[in-house]
Amino acid sequence: MDPTIGGAAHLFQQRVEKIADLRVTVVGDEIFAVRIDGASGLDWRRHYPELSYGIIEAPPALAGSILSYLDYFGLIFGAFDFALTRDGE
Repeated sequence: MDPTIGGAAHLFQQRVEKIADLRVTVVGDEIFAVRIDGASGLDWRRHYPELSYGIIEAPPALAGSILSYLDYFGLIFGAFDFALTRDGE
């Protein structure tokens, strides 16, 4: 690791081998979920021309967690990005 990394705050997380990305947007009590396929690399936002989108139903456990999060903070809108693994997690 670069020795200069201690000069600023960082957040590290485990690399996830994903097969697709999910974008879940909540407005009020409505949940809109989209599966994003076709991105090479870690960040799908850098590859718009390569992407395909499909509307999906948010998994119930995920939807419940998101709604609880928004409720806890008193929010009525949220946009969340998730990586989908081969195991369906």
